[in-house]
Amino acid sequence: MTHRMPLSLKPIEEQIVVIAGASSDVGMATARLLASRGVRGLVLTDSDPAALRRISDEVSRAGSRALAISADVNRRDDLERVAKLAIDAFGRFDTWIDDRNAMMGLAVAVHHLRKWGGGIVAIGRSASGKDHIDRLRMRLRRAGAPVSITLVTAPFLSRLATKPQPIRDPHLAAGAIVFATENPRREIDLGRPPRGLGLLRRAQRHPYATGALLAGIGAALAAFLMPKVANRSRPRPRRTVEPEKAVTRQAGNGEHKTTLGPGHVSQRDGSERRPPAH
Repeated sequence: MTHRMPLSLKPIEEQIVVIAGASSDVGMATARLLASRGVRGLVLTDSDPAALRRISDEVSRAGSRALAISADVNRRDDLERVAKLAIDAFGRFDTWIDDRNAMMGLAVAVHHLRKWGGGIVAIGRSASGKDHIDRLRMRLRRAGAPVSITLVTAPFLSRLATKPQPIRDPHLAAGAIVFATENPRREIDLGRPPRGLGLLRRAQRHPYATGALLAGIGAALAAFLMPKVANRSRPRPRRTVEPEKAVTRQAGNGEHKTTLGPGHVSQRDGSERRPPAH
């Protein structure tokens, strides 16, 4: 039986937070917001040393400890070095925020956090990494590891894109990220998608099956609607009145009397039209 460690995230004031991609708009907004909330320490990493120094100085002036590490966040060994320097400086880290290469950062963060517990916040700008994160969550749950993973996604249009999409409001994203550092969620969507988007995402994964399904639906709809359309387009017959019919009947005195049949139409003044005399 797997022993499950309890999952409990610390208050921000007690956390050491790593931000991979700290020089991006979202990364800088997140660092500033965490500093304003009194985060205990920040480890800021990205490939732009000048931007890292600027944001590190801002965080320090706000009263939080900051460690700036220039690294290529697309390289596994660089991210391992960041994790080691964070542990050397602060003893551990509690939350790993990744705004660059989430898949690479997840692997490094999980390797360390599963030892003592903590949270991961990944920024998702496309649909490509969501399945990987779901599988990783399942493995962590089965192993009883006290690690939460929150996926913060860009507005729903980006989830349909094959290339990463920008997050247009970094402050909104920063608020969601900081919330997730204390309150783990499966996913926080910055733009509420319409219902049925899950079907659309599945359709992208299985285009041939989707095409066959849509063709079948189209044929069924055509078979159902075409008779109705044909009936509507066909001109309706006008109501006609039968022509006047003269009916000759024999009276009791032997004389023949002519009357109007069922097709009789009255004149405008209401009087009957009389048939011509024979």
